[in-house]
Amino acid sequence: MSDKKSIHLTPENHEFVRKLAYNKHTTIQNEAN
Repeated sequence: MSDKKSIHLTPENHEFVRKLAYNKHTTIQNEAN
């Protein structure tokens, strides 16, 4: 049941999460400017 909510950090998922966090970080910086 909880498999859908839990994120399994496979290399692909880890890369996706890293890019997502990077994009979110740059977006916040752009809004701050």
